[in-house]
Amino acid sequence: QQGGRYSNDAFEVAVSTQLFNNRVIINGSMGNDPYSYATGNDVKGNLDIQVKLDRRGKVRMTFFSHATDFYSNYLDMSQRTGIGVAYQHEFNSFKDLFRRRSAAQKEYEKMQSIKEKEERKAAREQKREERRRLREESKSK
Repeated sequence: QQGGRYSNDAFEVAVSTQLFNNRVIINGSMGNDPYSYATGNDVKGNLDIQVKLDRRGKVRMTFFSHATDFYSNYLDMSQRTGIGVAYQHEFNSFKDLFRRRSAAQKEYEKMQSIKEKEERKAAREQKREERRRLREESKSK
């Protein structure tokens, strides 16, 4: 509390990135706690890290650390940390959730996977070629 009331000054910063060919997803936020009883601007933060365990990213390991919020027990001002495993599946209707993939769907997904691999390979090759060209230019100067 500041002067008998909560602070009106608030800030929050959020970051998000994907690493290692989009297999690791990091989301975080940090901000002050306008409901703090101490100074009104205690800094708190949240961090979520997801690691895709399979190629399509349906099975993920999740690590998290979250600050308690205004609605938590006021006596417990600690961080919440944990680890978990999640399964994510997209579907258009509830029936689709349990439907087996058809041979055509499997073939389509296989072709998409091959296309993605080829695109990644082409991008790596393009980067190598660019580095080689820059080395040659720097040698000629």
